[in-house]
Amino acid sequence: MTTKRNNIQGFTIVEILVVIFMFSTAIITLSSLFSYIQYAQRDVQYLDIASRAARAQVEYLRNGKYSTLSAGTPVNFTSSLPTTLPSGSSGVVTVSIPTGMTGIKRLDVRVEWPVGNVTKSTTLTALIGASGLTE
Repeated sequence: MTTKRNNIQGFTIVEILVVIFMFSTAIITLSSLFSYIQYAQRDVQYLDIASRAARAQVEYLRNGKYSTLSAGTPVNFTSSLPTTLPSGSSGVVTVSIPTGMTGIKRLDVRVEWPVGNVTKSTTLTALIGASGLTE
């Protein structure tokens, strides 16, 4: 009498389901990471654009508008912001006179831009004098 041996090799349904679950979890994690990286890159790009716009405004005011700057009067430069910032962005310069410094004006340049329900901003502070930028 001969006995027949079943020598069939393969995976059970449980093993296959575990592998599918692990693979799905890895794909979901990687897609979430990719989404976060895109958000972070966009955020950094907007910050760079806003910082450059603030520096450009300081240079513009330093090079030709020093005598027209009066303390307490905000200078709105929203219309000259780059179009690469999201719509609804704004730019304002606040002028003040530091105590104990004659002939110097302090500029606080603030650029704000919306990202979803949050408003992000950057502020650049510079001291300018009649002869040009001092800091």
